[in-house]
Amino acid sequence: MCDCFTKLGDDMESRIKAKLPEGASLRSSGWKQSGLFMSGGVMSVNYFIEYNASYQEVKKDGTPKARLTKQDFPVTFSFCPFCGVKCERN
Repeated sequence: MCDCFTKLGDDMESRIKAKLPEGASLRSSGWKQSGLFMSGGVMSVNYFIEYNASYQEVKKDGTPKARLTKQDFPVTFSFCPFCGVKCERN
């Protein structure tokens, strides 16, 4: 497995720190879309992108509901989006 996410994250943090106003300090930074996944009894951290969808459901009487239903679908990577190395599956 590559370490592109770690390297890029470190680089991003350095760039952000360099652009902060004088006297400001960075309190947190990191990838927004990462999560814990279980597969075959093994837990691992994987990075993903989210695909968003919203739809309008229909009531029993056939009229559309007033509110939209929103749902996010995580799409995990099978290859690193930066270097192309195949992601290991546990």
